[in-house]
Amino acid sequence: LKEQKDNTNYLEVLVRMCDRQGKVVMPMAFIPAAERYRQMPAVDRWVVKKTVECLQEYKVCQSNSVRCFINISGQTISDASFLTFISDLLLESKLNPACLCFEITETATIANFKHAAKLISVLQRLGCHFALDDLGTGLSSFSYLKQLPVNYIKIDGSFIRNMADDPVAMAIVEAIS
Repeated sequence: LKEQKDNTNYLEVLVRMCDRQGKVVMPMAFIPAAERYRQMPAVDRWVVKKTVECLQEYKVCQSNSVRCFINISGQTISDASFLTFISDLLLESKLNPACLCFEITETATIANFKHAAKLISVLQRLGCHFALDDLGTGLSSFSYLKQLPVNYIKIDGSFIRNMADDPVAMAIVEAIS
């Protein structure tokens, strides 16, 4: 790993839900239902809005010292009004857009390639960053990487976990990096 030359703190925003008894409900218990009933764009908007509110409340985004990675769903990629929502939210909040890094999975990107490419370029023009998540789990191709101006690539954990003992995983990680 290379030593970082900046003092940026990298955070990932993870969504959880509380049930009526106050117990934490993990995402795999509610995300599939939200996807099935096409509610993920609403969930994604809620997560982004709450993240921006927290960043404002704690005043941690005055500079480029924090970057929050926020997952967005494949349904949101093709939601034309999402870009307007983000643009309006950034204007209203006056948050430094560089504090936000949106991530989408490789699979969702390939399934919605034209929408994903537009989303990435518009969000980057606004000053946000973009990450391609879970690289290696779908039908990845380096030609897709070449066409997408992403800021970060997050290699799927199944390759990272055992790469010291698995020469194939090591080769994949080396090729991607």
